[in-house]
Amino acid sequence: MEPITTSSVASAPAADFPSIREVVPHYATDVRDLRRLAGLAEAVFAGTVSEQSGVIIRYGQANTQFKVNVLQALKGTPANTVTVEQEGGRDEKKNTTYIIKDDTPLKVGGTYLFAATYRENERVYSIIPVYGNTPLTDEQTSELQAGKTPQPVTEMRGAVAHQIPS
Repeated sequence: MEPITTSSVASAPAADFPSIREVVPHYATDVRDLRRLAGLAEAVFAGTVSEQSGVIIRYGQANTQFKVNVLQALKGTPANTVTVEQEGGRDEKKNTTYIIKDDTPLKVGGTYLFAATYRENERVYSIIPVYGNTPLTDEQTSELQAGKTPQPVTEMRGAVAHQIPS
């Protein structure tokens, strides 16, 4: 009969292994309706992302911050350059990447139509997840820069004019 031997395998702490956490956003209103999205937002504006400026941890999850050059304000009075915050990002300390279900991370150089709330004490615009960062095409961005109004901006301007408060 063979002797029974045991061995132990040391496992690395969980933080040593990268993980991905999907976060499902919840809303107090149907933000798929542009009028309700406009009503929930404190600011609506078109802008181009110039840089990623950092990641902060808020309520236990990563939020990525970006500098945005504002091209046109439809609601609120954002400055020419603002900081926006998008839920999701990488928490280096926990070795965890947070993604928001059905949302796409902002891209440096991309132009978007933003709908956001404002954190006055931090001077940061928090993008409403999924529906608050509509990408504009290169053609729509060129129209906007030429002083014309691309279709998504026209639609959102109408939604702001007829917004439904949340």
